[in-house]
Amino acid sequence: MEGNIATPSTVAHKVLVIGNSYSYDAFTYLPAVVSEAEPELSTDWVVGICMDGSQTLEGHYTNHAVGGTTFTRYSKKSSNDPYGAWSVDNKATLTTALEDEEWDLIVFHQASNLACDYSSIETPLANLIAWFKAQGYTGKFGWMIVPSFPEGTVQYTKTVNNVETTVTTNKLEAVSQTLGLDHTMTSDEMESRIIDVAHEVRRNNTDISVLLPAGVALQMARKSALNRFGECYTLEGNMPQLMYKDGHHLQMGIANLTESWAIALTLLNGMVAMADIGTPRWPHGDRMSSDGQPVGLDSESQALARQCARQAIDYYWRSAPTAPSVVFCTQAEYDALVSGGTVDADTIYYTTES
Repeated sequence: MEGNIATPSTVAHKVLVIGNSYSYDAFTYLPAVVSEAEPELSTDWVVGICMDGSQTLEGHYTNHAVGGTTFTRYSKKSSNDPYGAWSVDNKATLTTALEDEEWDLIVFHQASNLACDYSSIETPLANLIAWFKAQGYTGKFGWMIVPSFPEGTVQYTKTVNNVETTVTTNKLEAVSQTLGLDHTMTSDEMESRIIDVAHEVRRNNTDISVLLPAGVALQMARKSALNRFGECYTLEGNMPQLMYKDGHHLQMGIANLTESWAIALTLLNGMVAMADIGTPRWPHGDRMSSDGQPVGLDSESQALARQCARQAIDYYWRSAPTAPSVVFCTQAEYDALVSGGTVDADTIYYTTES
């Protein structure tokens, strides 16, 4: 920070994410976003993702930090080749991933069904941070706010051991029961709880220097015309959701881009030229639409996705226990405020190119 204007001085160029499939959902398009928005920075950016399906923080600590087991998949991509293939290593451990690059930000997040339960986060997060420090890591740590579940019951088929099974599930109902609630949460209520927990994570862990509001951006997108792009339809009223047909992962396309924009705007402190992207490759090829293509990457939809990302940053700041005001403006507009002596000391100004 320089005064109360956000500047690119805190940019993290090499980001390692320790998570699960939600990590892919949120970070898939980040290299492309950066390469289009900040071309002069693009060769410096690297995104690495260590994932196991549905993995929890406790699982990452027990299995990978203490146990030294390999990840299901370690994928990496540089923004100097934003539309090329991701490198994939199915034999990487936490140690080899850490040593693979000089990472300057390590991002954690909890499994989606536990993301609004702080008691599931506190101890394993502290243990993971301590483990990284013990390995000599001196960079920053961040926390990603994951999406809530969509409302309604969905039905889909999946194949396990060559056997096709039909699954009927209401994710919000299940997580509400796990939390011991006397009602089924709405999607908004779950996201509010996830945001509250994220603020608690940062308040109680001084090592967490940044919150990435990916899930908040997706929630904003669900309330917009972007929601029409989902192939997930609820059994109640056949309503579309901005999700893949399994009801809790993102369908490749505009949903991923919305989350990646929120991450880019946060890491670059708003110093982003709002440029459209092309069609990046998914790290491992699944969750495409029925025609085999990502959905909703037309220019109009991308512009709406960027608005959702901005709204997400504004919302999660305003939801903080000590909430500052957030203003998006051009550099010229901010300079005019400075020269006129009208800068508000309690406001954070994000300057953007457009």
